[in-house]
Amino acid sequence: MPFQVVYPPASNDASTLSPRAGLLHLGSRPSSLPLHTPLLALPTEHGAPPYLTPDLLLDLHTRHPHSFGLFLMDVRDCLPIKDNLPSLPPTLPPSLLPLLPTCLSLRGGGSAPLTLPPASCNFNQVSFDTSNGRKSLTPSSYRALIASLAFPPSLPPSCDPTADALPPFPPPSLVSMAVSIMDEAPEDASRTRQQKAVERTARWVEDLALLPFLPQSEGGGEEGKSSAGIRRKSPFLLAGIVGGSDLKMRSHSVRLTLDKIALPPSLPPSPILGVVLGGLGLGETAAARLSVYNTVISSLPPSWLRMAVAGQGGMEDVLSAVAAGVDVVACPLPLLLTREGHALVGRVKNEGRKDGREGKRRPRKRARREEGVKGEEEEEEEEEEEEEEEGIINLWDRKWRKDARALREGCGCLACRTPHSRAYIHHLLLCREILGEVVLFVHNLEWVVEMAEEARKELLVGSLDRYRQFIQSIFA
Repeated sequence: MPFQVVYPPASNDASTLSPRAGLLHLGSRPSSLPLHTPLLALPTEHGAPPYLTPDLLLDLHTRHPHSFGLFLMDVRDCLPIKDNLPSLPPTLPPSLLPLLPTCLSLRGGGSAPLTLPPASCNFNQVSFDTSNGRKSLTPSSYRALIASLAFPPSLPPSCDPTADALPPFPPPSLVSMAVSIMDEAPEDASRTRQQKAVERTARWVEDLALLPFLPQSEGGGEEGKSSAGIRRKSPFLLAGIVGGSDLKMRSHSVRLTLDKIALPPSLPPSPILGVVLGGLGLGETAAARLSVYNTVISSLPPSWLRMAVAGQGGMEDVLSAVAAGVDVVACPLPLLLTREGHALVGRVKNEGRKDGREGKRRPRKRARREEGVKGEEEEEEEEEEEEEEEGIINLWDRKWRKDARALREGCGCLACRTPHSRAYIHHLLLCREILGEVVLFVHNLEWVVEMAEEARKELLVGSLDRYRQFIQSIFA
């Protein structure tokens, strides 16, 4: 089974929201290196992880082998330019492809939904603008694109995933999952528009589930082999569930999708691995999003993988999705924070401070102002102490120009190991040096991955709610 729930114990009761932990086997990752859920899926840009060079990717994977490795690739980055010639994006080095699988999606790399106007989609195709002009995508062409990027089930014995290069053979891709085409209507769309979006999305899911991934070779050859004779593994599909904040539309979308993919016994098993909760991040409130989680998850088979986009509202959004039972959270937060020059500096583990103080700030600056003993250096020092208690800092602020400390004590990322001081990163940002964004993204990514690992540990011991309160107190 590609996805297994390990906590809580198997139960057929899915009527309430409850967090869970599982194991996800994707691509040609060794069976001893499954991805642990809850898991964060990270966005890509132009087909590759932003800011991450091969050595940084290998370093992150070495230190977080079970929590780092799933990316979201935009379909528009690999559509054919003309005829049937594939336009493959600049991907990862071949030595890292087996370890870092990717989910193909129209989500724009996970950062923002692709809201399609009604005139650009129908029951047969969807069209949108790309850097190569306006493109049309049908279920069959999308399925062919997925098949061309399919992962080999295993590498040849002579291939070492840690080597600098692999022996010549059909180049592996990194696509192990693909999200079905979704018509994500805006939050303020009419009920008729939402109804059409639900019907279109279910129809596209049905077409993708019925079409074969890889056609049989000529002469009755085995299905699933490439032209070079290498057997390729069909990626799994994630069905889209849409409907905005209308709970009746969401329930209708789930029922319609389950009916569409109910294949007769004569056909091969459905490639559907789970669902993606589409249409989120388009203006709904946190309470409405939680109601959507409850409505959709309570109607799904317990063994299905659940994926949603969260994080635009902060870390509490991510943990709320995990607490609701979401297994994979598409999280654009590290990239968004980096673009704004923000760094995550709060404590990841819910442990007491070394000096015995609590995590809350004390009004020392106000007390000193009342006493009349305040100088410029003392004020800057106290501002830094107060800022350290917070979860996030803005490195564009000039008050960091003389701060020689690392971003976070005990952090294992490149920025803190070297170390790159806060003053130096502040200088890099002012000078518009790309290195500033690189080290800042690596640090924020490290913090988010560590938070996902801690959330899973707290979940397994039944204290996820306490950990959510701790994270909320840091970012309040």
